[in-house]
Amino acid sequence: MREQKAIDAAALELSHRDPEAMVEFLTRYCTNNANAVRDAWWALLDTLLWKYNAGFVNGGSKIDAQDIRQSGFRE
Repeated sequence: MREQKAIDAAALELSHRDPEAMVEFLTRYCTNNANAVRDAWWALLDTLLWKYNAGFVNGGSKIDAQDIRQSGFRE
């Protein structure tokens, strides 16, 4: 989102010069953004699955066999 003003300005400038290039630019930008969000969600899923698998809390090299209900989760 920090780049949004620059993206908008580039798209506006392209719209005056070459509308088809603007569509391609915005399509590429949106596709890349959606792919980055999807990849981040999959990485989060992997992290959560490995960390809390089967009621154990995996802290890297150490696995805490503490029951999930005792670690702050509620049923």
